[in-house]
Amino acid sequence: MADLAPFVPLAAFVLGVLCVLLVTAPDRRAQLVQLRATAGNVAHLRHRFREAFLGLFTLKRVVYLIVLFCLVTYIWTYQSIKQEVRGLLQEKEIEGVRVGSLVMPYSAFFRSEYMADTGFSKSRKRTRADISVSGRLWSGFDVHISEIELAKVNKIVGKAFVFSYLTDVKILRPAINKHMKKIVRNKQIDEFKIETFDNRGPYVLVVLSEKNRGKDVKAVATEIAESLHTNLTKTNKLKVNQVVIKVVDPEQYTKNNRVKVVGRGTAGQY
Repeated sequence: MADLAPFVPLAAFVLGVLCVLLVTAPDRRAQLVQLRATAGNVAHLRHRFREAFLGLFTLKRVVYLIVLFCLVTYIWTYQSIKQEVRGLLQEKEIEGVRVGSLVMPYSAFFRSEYMADTGFSKSRKRTRADISVSGRLWSGFDVHISEIELAKVNKIVGKAFVFSYLTDVKILRPAINKHMKKIVRNKQIDEFKIETFDNRGPYVLVVLSEKNRGKDVKAVATEIAESLHTNLTKTNKLKVNQVVIKVVDPEQYTKNNRVKVVGRGTAGQY
């Protein structure tokens, strides 16, 4: 049922429009007269109602309604995310920056997590940064920008940006790669890739090995995150706040290099 949740608004929208079309039909008065005249014949009444209702389901009209719904929801989602990004800039105390165009998936309305390539400008200076979006239109959006992307926005403002994690990325990367390669050799995962860093710490994409794909994805991801966090903070004495492991769909990632997160695990505190 959770997989069908994004389509509930679509179904409600189509049914609502069909009802409006039925009520506002130009021959509604004639149809009502005919329905009253045949009120004594229940079978005939049902037949007439069925004909009138099914007459609304033309292929052209259904396609038109679906296209209209997708267009309206995309624009609504687009504007809502722009507003959330403006709020994010205020939260980060970045003033005078205008939020420009967004590049996001056409299926954004039906997805709960994706990246929006966002334009920012101040005077004649412009830049683009990736904004992480989660949530849905009817439940509210949660937008997040990594510190690497935030540094791009700060650059057009003209002020230096200091990353808040304490260990330099140049030191963290080889330590992470060394530990994750060990996990690959132990057959826990098939592939991994360091996605980004922010003030939490590293975000790592992983493809689980065949033996782990049937297990609880979140539990496996949490186990990997805990082992990496322990290795970085206790074994190597490095300073990170949190480790985030994102488990991606193996088929899409391997064949098309598409990142579809199917589960995640975290370790540490933030």
